[in-house]
Amino acid sequence: MILSVSIVLFMLLQIGAAILFKWGTMTPTHYWPGLLLGNALGIVSILALMNIYKVLPPNLAAAVCTGGSFLCIQLALAVVFRAAVSVSTVGGTLLILSGILWMTLATVK
Repeated sequence: MILSVSIVLFMLLQIGAAILFKWGTMTPTHYWPGLLLGNALGIVSILALMNIYKVLPPNLAAAVCTGGSFLCIQLALAVVFRAAVSVSTVGGTLLILSGILWMTLATVK
């Protein structure tokens, strides 16, 4: 249960940080608030990641957290900022997702 909460928390904080970083680049007045708030969320997300490393093997934690947050961030940025998603983007996303699943199934016994 704590592992699941830590993974979800990590991903949500990473998504929030990425959105704040993008928001910070949209106008010069948002740059510093976006940078500072995004980094604040990023620091807290690393604390969640450290809890995940306590429970999972490091290679699995990296695959699930880094790959999973990358996919979630891409989806969130596309939705929030209405970015176009191409067929190759969907294909790449599915490949990354299959890699994460493959890694998880190969590591967990």
